[in-house]
Amino acid sequence: MKKNFWKLLGIGRIQDTKFAMIMKKLLLAFLFPVMSFAQGINFEDATFPQLLAKAKTENKIIFIHAYTLWNSSSKYMKDKVFPDANVGAYFNSNFINARFNMEEGEGIMLVKDYNITDYPTILFIDGNGKLVLKTLGFQSQGELIALGKSVAKPIDFSALDNMDLGSFSFVYTEEELSKRIEEFDSGNRDPKFLYKLTEYALNRNHKNAKMYARAFYKVEKNLLTYDNATLMLQTMDSPESEEFTFLQRNEAEVSKIHNHIDVTNKLDKVVSEFALIGIDENESITNRVNKIESTIAKYRPNKAIELSSFYGLAYAEQEKDFKLYEKYALIYFEITYKNSRHNLLNKVAWGFYENITNEASLEKALKWALQSVDVSSNSYNNDTVAHLYYKLGDTNNARIYAEIAIKLGKENGADTSITEALLAKLN
Repeated sequence: MKKNFWKLLGIGRIQDTKFAMIMKKLLLAFLFPVMSFAQGINFEDATFPQLLAKAKTENKIIFIHAYTLWNSSSKYMKDKVFPDANVGAYFNSNFINARFNMEEGEGIMLVKDYNITDYPTILFIDGNGKLVLKTLGFQSQGELIALGKSVAKPIDFSALDNMDLGSFSFVYTEEELSKRIEEFDSGNRDPKFLYKLTEYALNRNHKNAKMYARAFYKVEKNLLTYDNATLMLQTMDSPESEEFTFLQRNEAEVSKIHNHIDVTNKLDKVVSEFALIGIDENESITNRVNKIESTIAKYRPNKAIELSSFYGLAYAEQEKDFKLYEKYALIYFEITYKNSRHNLLNKVAWGFYENITNEASLEKALKWALQSVDVSSNSYNNDTVAHLYYKLGDTNNARIYAEIAIKLGKENGADTSITEALLAKLN
C-alpha cells in the first residue's frame, strides 16, 4: 500500500517544523532519483478482492499490468514507461493501479478469468470485476495515457479510419464492433479493414476474433512486419494453426523485427500446452515425458528435449522422485542455464543441495547458482551458493558467500537465520 514517505523516514515525528523542512530539503537533494521514480505510477500492494473493494468505495476503475518476468516488453514498461511523471500523474489521479505476475499467485487466476494469452496485457476492470478494456502489447507513455483517457471518454470512431494504429489498441463499443462484423459478413476483405476488425474483436474478447485474423492473413501481402507479427503472436493458439506454421518457418526473420525472446517463448508455450493435452497423470513420469517429447518433436523438433525435460523436472519435483529430478534438471540446464531465469536456477540448485548427493551433480548445481548470482545477486541465491560450497567441502568460499547473503538480507529485510546458522558452523 502507499506509505507516507516522510513518516517512513522518521521526519513525520519531528515537532520542530523549521527543522523538519530543512531535513526534507536535504533528503530531496540526496534522494532525487528515488523521488523522481516516485512521480510515476503508484502500484497498490493488495490482493485482487481488495482492489475490487477499493474500486467500489472510490468509484474508480482498476488498471492492471499483467506481466511475466521473462517478457522484455513487460520489463521495459516497468522500467521506462511507468516511472514517467506524466503517466503517473494521470493514472494515480484516475485509477487504482496494480501489477500481477501471471505465472504465480493470483496472476494464475487472472489468466483464466480474463483469457490472457500474451504479454504484456493491459486490463481495465470495474469494481464488480467486469472487464472494461483489454489490450495487448507494449504501450509507450503517450499511448498509455491515451488508452487511459479512452476508458473515461468515448472515442470518435470515425476519426480512427485513417490512423496508423501500430501496436496501440483502443476500447471499442459493441455497437461499433457490430457494424464492422456486418461489413465482414457482407464480404469486405480489405486488409486494412480486417486488421482493424481483428483488433476490435480481440479487445472485446469476441468469439470470432481469430477467424477475422485468419481472414486478414489470407489477403495481406506482407506478413513480415512488426504489427502483423504481433497480431499473429496474439492469435496463435495451436501448433497446427497457420500462425504457428508461419512464425516458426520464419522465426529468424520475425526475430529481426520483433523481440527474439518473446517470439521463441510464445512458440514454445503454444507447442508445450498442446503436448500436455491428453497426458495421463497416472502414468509414470518417464512415459509422460516421452509422450510430451514425441508431440513437441513433431512440431518443434529443435526444442523437444529442452521442453520435455522441463516438464520432467516439474513432475519429478511434484512427486518427490529425486532420482528423476536430478536426471531432468541436468538435461534441461545443460541446454538452457545461460538463458534461464535467475529464480528458477536458484530454486533447482537449492533442490539439489537438499536432495542430491552425487558430487558431479552438485558441482553442476553450484554452476547454476553462480549463474543466478551473476544475473541478479540477492540474499537467496548467495545463500544457495554458500550451502553448495559447504556441502562440497569448500568452507572458504562457503563463508564468503554466506557473509554476502547475510549482508544483502539485512539490507532488504529478508530472514537470514538459515545463513547465519551456516556461518556459525563455518566459524
